Amino acid sequence: MPLSEKSKQCIRAWDRENMHTISCRVRTKDAEIFKQYCAAHNTTMGELLKKYVGDCIYEYGEELRKAEEENEKKKKKAEDKTEQQKS
Repeated sequence: MPLSEKSKQCIRAWDRENMHTISCRVRTKDAEIFKQYCAAHNTTMGELLKKYVGDCIYEYGEELRKAEEENEKKKKKAEDKTEQQKS
């Protein structure tokens, strides 16, 4: 059953607010090689790039989490030192 015009409008409105297209320009030869790579791995260029973006975001999140843990340890150590000086 095809989508109604109202449904299509809702989908387009949601996409405008929640999605963003990321693009880059590469040399024609590089694009062809990348297209071949994707075909050889049974995926599309878009799927592979989307996975890479997700992997980068995950790794960055891990870096932020580790930095936050380190800051918490330093803060706790400073607080403990301050308490020892008061005693």
